[in-house]
Amino acid sequence: MFGGPAWRWEPNRRQYYLHHFLASQPSLNLRHPEVTEALFDVARFWLARGVDGFRLDAIDFLLHDPALTSNPLRAVPSGATVKPFGLQHHLYDMMQPGPPALLQRLRALADARPGTLLLGEFSSQEGAYERIRRHTGPDGLHLGYTLRPMRGGDAAGMLGRALGEIALAGGGEGLCWAFSNHDAARVASRWGVGAAGHAASARLLLGLLLSLQGAICLYQGEELGLPEARLTREQLRDPQGIASFPHFPGRDGSRTPLPWRAGEAHAGFTAGEPWLPLPAEHHPLSIDLQHADPEAPLQACRRLIAWRKAHPALRYGDLIPLDLPAPLIGFIRQAPQERLVLAFNPSAAPVRFTSPLLGKGEFCENGFTGLVESNMAVLPPWSGLALSLGAETRRQKVG
Repeated sequence: MFGGPAWRWEPNRRQYYLHHFLASQPSLNLRHPEVTEALFDVARFWLARGVDGFRLDAIDFLLHDPALTSNPLRAVPSGATVKPFGLQHHLYDMMQPGPPALLQRLRALADARPGTLLLGEFSSQEGAYERIRRHTGPDGLHLGYTLRPMRGGDAAGMLGRALGEIALAGGGEGLCWAFSNHDAARVASRWGVGAAGHAASARLLLGLLLSLQGAICLYQGEELGLPEARLTREQLRDPQGIASFPHFPGRDGSRTPLPWRAGEAHAGFTAGEPWLPLPAEHHPLSIDLQHADPEAPLQACRRLIAWRKAHPALRYGDLIPLDLPAPLIGFIRQAPQERLVLAFNPSAAPVRFTSPLLGKGEFCENGFTGLVESNMAVLPPWSGLALSLGAETRRQKVG
């Protein structure tokens, strides 16, 4: 995954071993009873200490083909820059028959301690949403999220494709949404303006995330609108970034510390020397300053979480995509108690659109400033609107 060979010679054992990631992370044989029992002992240890659950990393790599069959090659466009991992169809080194039994056993451990959550990380490879559907449920994980929405592109394009793939996979049950994590560039830079202090795009992206169907993960600093940190090669700690710099700067730009207090050393994160530096452009976005600013992303995030909790349609309702002109993103969220129409403009220009639904709803306050007159709406840059259509009377697709 990080470049270089996936096999490493171990001179003491006189054997090669497989590692999908770093050489210090050997791929364990989870078909071996003693190996799996040792791992479940680790789970029991932490459950006994009272943890709330486990986030399971790179779950697609739990089991590989026992015959170690080679993956077929994948054709790529001439001249395209693709890391070696992308030059194969990953049929044999990723999820194989067997994980349900492993996950079922882990789920039984979790269920023995009520309130314990199992969250799986799924790769961005094709079929991610189908894998989430297949491996979540009463005998598997509680929830799964995928890196697929985090792999480049604009918000409207990526989310439009994601919603289409979720529908083809049979729905989003068990899905957890995440726009950022420690392996991807921060969403404020990837989909937003990215400049420190640009609160409008950060608020818009938080509103969009907290309006989606499923569980929600907020990555540290996302609630502050932190942009991706720009680091020198000497400041990097990520082995992948160090090896690939400058073509790929690594993942450390999204891993820098939280800024707590502006103007203090390391923005109040520590009195010592942090593992990664805290960039100067993050100081104006510190938590103490955002506490005092009602328009700050942090304050907007708190309001949006409360708004989500107050609306059954957002907490557990269905999602029906709306066909809106680019770059808009829109959908209906509906539950028996209510139906909401939501539209977002993730761009720096105002956008007009028409829909017969607009004249049927009443404004539902969510902090955005979209304007509606009859069947026409105007969404200012980095803004949106929410309309309540009242209780759901029938279930049908709306275009």
